[in-house]
Amino acid sequence: MQWLLIITLLVISIKYLVNLVGKDVISSKVYQTYLRVSGNKAFANLHTKKTELRDINKQRLAISAQDQYAKWTKLNRRWDKLKKEVDELEKTLLVTQAAAINAIKTGLTVVTTGPIWYYRVMHRKSVLVHLPAGLFPSVVEFYLSFPTVARGTIGLGGWMFIVNTMIDSMELIIKNLVFAEKVEKPKETSTSNEEEKKPQPASIEPKIQEIN
Repeated sequence: MQWLLIITLLVISIKYLVNLVGKDVISSKVYQTYLRVSGNKAFANLHTKKTELRDINKQRLAISAQDQYAKWTKLNRRWDKLKKEVDELEKTLLVTQAAAINAIKTGLTVVTTGPIWYYRVMHRKSVLVHLPAGLFPSVVEFYLSFPTVARGTIGLGGWMFIVNTMIDSMELIIKNLVFAEKVEKPKETSTSNEEEKKPQPASIEPKIQEIN
């Protein structure tokens, strides 16, 4: 059952990675990549029209509406017409994008959780690891074997518990060591410096006068 140990470790690690990055981010990146690779006609048409729209806008800004009114008016009409076409294309693509992203998110959920539930049902009584006698206290052995394998062994439920705990601990350590905000060293207050600058009181020890 070593293959089951490795597969569950990989699936749970992928699930944590997907949750860490975010399904929305991954789905959006996958959809954008699909549009570029597949050569989607609507996306290519939108890109072309946006490029043309920017060129027309540059031409409008380069001329004076008073000195070249006819040319400026013609460019302005073209810009208005093209802007409406761009807005309509964007609305159409947004609807398609929302449906595609929801489908990708559903696929991610199935890929990251489906195998786990499948193995939990099909291999719920499989023994993955045999523990040496007396290695752990009886309470620990009970939880590692829970719910369907004999005490002194580790089943799929116990192995998933170990993997989840290990990944949670690693995530906590990485966040605290790498991504934790640096705490600035507190600045020394000026009270200590002021105390040092204060004149010291004169010595009150009695002076011994020499008697001739």
